[in-house]
Amino acid sequence: MDVTKNDQELAGSRGFERTTCDCDLCRVPCRHMPGALAPGDLEAIAAHLGVTMSGPWVEEHSRASDGAKVLSSSGSVVSIPSMVPAQQEDGSCVFLDDAGHCKVHPVAPFGCAYLDMHMGEEEADNRSRTLIMLQLGDIASDGAYSKCVGVLKGKGCVAPPLVERRENFHQELGEVEMRMQQSEDLTT
Repeated sequence: MDVTKNDQELAGSRGFERTTCDCDLCRVPCRHMPGALAPGDLEAIAAHLGVTMSGPWVEEHSRASDGAKVLSSSGSVVSIPSMVPAQQEDGSCVFLDDAGHCKVHPVAPFGCAYLDMHMGEEEADNRSRTLIMLQLGDIASDGAYSKCVGVLKGKGCVAPPLVERRENFHQELGEVEMRMQQSEDLTT
């Protein structure tokens, strides 16, 4: 994905309508690939939960991620340092309760609140570029988000590799799509 000057202007305001779908398909990422946090998301989550955003809480609830890969203006591929919610032992997001419901839904991370499985590729890319620009803006200003990513990496609080999370995600996605197709076949 190539990040342009127009994308930088978009990042000043999220300007997107929050997604609200709660279908089984849209919950697959919650179980394998929790959505990326934008700068300010972790603070909003802590406030929503009524907890102090201390170092131990951050280390328990978030992970540094290998992040998005983007094409720089010089043509080289660059990884954008990012942060995602920690995963439970089964791979699901740390903010899912035992019934599979999101405990932080009203203040969900950008990658959860603004992206869903029914969105077209162009819209998803547009929103993803905005997230990247928010992350890059924080890096450029040496903000709290990028500092937090660095501390998490330094303490070994790192998400499983993106390729591994995607593999698990795609495996369950195929199973859910097959169940949906079987259900549709039964109703026709």
